[in-house]
Amino acid sequence: MDVVTFRARVREDLQDVDAANYRWTNAEVDGAVARAVHEFSLAYPRQEQDDIATTSASKELDISSLTGWFKILSVEHPIDKSPPYYQRFSIWSRRLYMTDTGDGHDARIKWGRHHTVYSTVWVANTAYVLGDIVVPTSGNENGYSYLCTTAGTSHAATEPTWPTTIGGTVSDGTVTWTCQNGCTIPEELEEIVILGATGYLAVSASGYTVDRASIAGKWATINFLKWGKLRLELYKRQLKNISIDNKVVQTELYTE
Repeated sequence: MDVVTFRARVREDLQDVDAANYRWTNAEVDGAVARAVHEFSLAYPRQEQDDIATTSASKELDISSLTGWFKILSVEHPIDKSPPYYQRFSIWSRRLYMTDTGDGHDARIKWGRHHTVYSTVWVANTAYVLGDIVVPTSGNENGYSYLCTTAGTSHAATEPTWPTTIGGTVSDGTVTWTCQNGCTIPEELEEIVILGATGYLAVSASGYTVDRASIAGKWATINFLKWGKLRLELYKRQLKNISIDNKVVQTELYTE
């Protein structure tokens, strides 16, 4: 589901579909979706795996190549054992230390990064690493994003002709991009993000209507607040159900 579809689904649940009289701006809807995506990622991160060489006689493992990581899920070393041999590890100053010392062979790192609904715009003559995601500078009516599947540097001037078939690839300088849906959240879990975004917007609307004239009077505020809180409670339960740590993710309102 791309960002345009996310907006439409959020507005549908909020019954805010009159484009001439939107209650919430696109920026407000996008902000609520982005917050829900962030919290979804904390519960159910986008899962990645890389093999990284250990250093003989050292417990430290260089994880600087794991671009965008926020959670290390497991460290397997040595690898390809049955059953797998998982290291105890600690993180200090974004450095990873295993319990055992390395031997020069690879360790297998399973790690988590944030999901994306919103991608960065492609830039010429830029180094990209595996896992980077971009969108074209213009067009892209279908809402596709493009995943870096061969690391390298983008073309110095000319933007590639982006494929419009899922799985299609294009060369761009020394980078290879693969077409994918604009969202990395599994399709069967997208409604959880909708649930959170609508809950946050409804609660924010209840605050906005206080001390303002409304046809529905005080009931508009009460109904928005009650409905929004119910949505957020259900959202919190859903996040716990899918959480890889089976933990509740904080969803209380806050001001950044």
